[in-house]
Amino acid sequence: MKIMTRKEAIASGLTRYFTGKPCPKGHISERRISGACGDCARLGNLAWHAANADRSKAKKAASQQRNRGSANERNRRYAESHKAEMAEKAKAWNAANPGRRAAIRMSYTAARMQRTPPWADLDAITGMYELCAIFRTAGLDLHVDHVVPLQGKKVSGLHVPDNLQLLHSSSNRSKLNHFAVH
Repeated sequence: MKIMTRKEAIASGLTRYFTGKPCPKGHISERRISGACGDCARLGNLAWHAANADRSKAKKAASQQRNRGSANERNRRYAESHKAEMAEKAKAWNAANPGRRAAIRMSYTAARMQRTPPWADLDAITGMYELCAIFRTAGLDLHVDHVVPLQGKKVSGLHVPDNLQLLHSSSNRSKLNHFAVH
């Protein structure tokens, strides 16, 4: 890390700089252009969050809501560029958590069974999954998706042919349990 003065940092357009000298509390760390020691600022931040847990949670939730779109896009790009690594992590998690994985799968299976009415055309539903399997063997990364999710927060759909569609896997993963009215 290059040692410089505050004036040099401002002239260089930097927001932080390193003097190599301790702050009044003895920390040797980067400083902000305002002159604040980075460690002092971090410790003050931690203290505020500990003392104001409710406000901190509310601010975090509001920030996540505001930035959800850009975070989803950033996560999508990361997952796309790290497919092998993500698959390996998922495989390791599944191996380390067989009970949890089984519980998740059974929850989905139970939801699907509960939302399959007696009048549903099971042959048509099976045909949709078979068609998806054919496309997958041809190299297309498709999923069978429920247009109206089976476990949505505001509305839940049925496991019937009219509620099924073939969707690219990345689109299906980004959709999650959301129902978008177009």
